[in-house]
Amino acid sequence: MNAMAQARCADVAWVGIDEGGAEGLPYAAGSFDAVVSTQVYEYVVDVAAALVEVRRVLRPGGRVVILDTDWESVVWHAGDRELHRRVMAAWEEHLVDPRLPRTLPGLLERAGFRVTDRRLVPMFNPEYAEETYSAGTIDTIGAFVTGRQGLGEDDVARWAADLRSRGTDYLFSLNRYAFVAVATGDPP
Repeated sequence: MNAMAQARCADVAWVGIDEGGAEGLPYAAGSFDAVVSTQVYEYVVDVAAALVEVRRVLRPGGRVVILDTDWESVVWHAGDRELHRRVMAAWEEHLVDPRLPRTLPGLLERAGFRVTDRRLVPMFNPEYAEETYSAGTIDTIGAFVTGRQGLGEDDVARWAADLRSRGTDYLFSLNRYAFVAVATGDPP
């Protein structure tokens, strides 16, 4: 992922790509005016420690913007509801917290932030098309869940084919949540 980011940003002098864990960022205290995170904290084991670390590297008054998904909000019109339920249950295994947005405001406040804005960012695909978010998500989920919770290749192929064949009955919706918070006082 870092190599891809470096290639994409090669011509942008002010962009740096560094490696580090969320619970131990490789930067001095007060190094940043803003931190932006997209689809990261739902994968972090100790979100509370990671947010304290973000607070540490932000100057007082700095902002953090976090976007994460509540995977329980996914709506997919599937013909075989039981198979779909099994697929989505297996998919949740790739996350530490598939419902993180529900607790994120409190975690931010305890880490030394004041939440100033919360936004719903819906993903909505009312029809199947290869260039949509949900089309790619079918492949990503299928690759991960094969062999988990008793799901074989045939099960996953049947699930994917069912979704792709829905035609005008296709529906996908997923809620992401964006939080903006300001660093207050000293880090805890």
